[in-house]
Amino acid sequence: MYSWLFRKILFPLYETRIARRKTIPYILEYQGNIKKTRTELEKLQLEKLKLLLAHAYENCEFYRNQWDALGFDPSKVNKVSDISVLPVLDKTTIRENYQGIVSQAHKSNIRKATGGSSGVPFQFELDQESNERRQAVMWRGYGVLGAGLGVKTLYLWGANIAPVGAKSALKDKLYHRFYNRKMLNSFKMTDLNMSDYVQEIDHYKPDALVSYVNPLVTLA
Repeated sequence: MYSWLFRKILFPLYETRIARRKTIPYILEYQGNIKKTRTELEKLQLEKLKLLLAHAYENCEFYRNQWDALGFDPSKVNKVSDISVLPVLDKTTIRENYQGIVSQAHKSNIRKATGGSSGVPFQFELDQESNERRQAVMWRGYGVLGAGLGVKTLYLWGANIAPVGAKSALKDKLYHRFYNRKMLNSFKMTDLNMSDYVQEIDHYKPDALVSYVNPLVTLA
């Protein structure tokens, strides 16, 4: 019952009226893509790719210089395989050319970072739209796998790594309760306390479980 209420009323109300985000239209857009044929998806993919390449060439010094040196003209891309001539972009290249890769049209100060599991945390930029679309893609994926909006879900995740004050802890607790989920910090799980995690899961009785692969396999 709560899942339906959350998906149909609470989440749209929160995202659209309170947070003033466009997450709902993006979720509907991406869910609609599931029904498209392969030909339709390939056409859409090419259209989006050409827009992205044009944006990168016009607004990113790194790409413009690299592509000019390679003789790559983004306006002449007619199929996805045309970009196979471009070098693979790795994290080291991004770190060394960060300012040249960030779009000159980028005005947001939203910055995200990975957990650093590969050795060094990787930072990247977001704006409001890209963050909303990122959330929409996430919820579409979770929905397909049975852990969608409002579903009672337990996350074995890298949550609450840093100590927080009482107010922040309460806010986090209410926020996760609103989403009908419980967070367990996988980074703090050890052989000694693993049975406590099992008890937490048994007590919560989630309908879905979301986790990094390694801690989930270890726990299983």
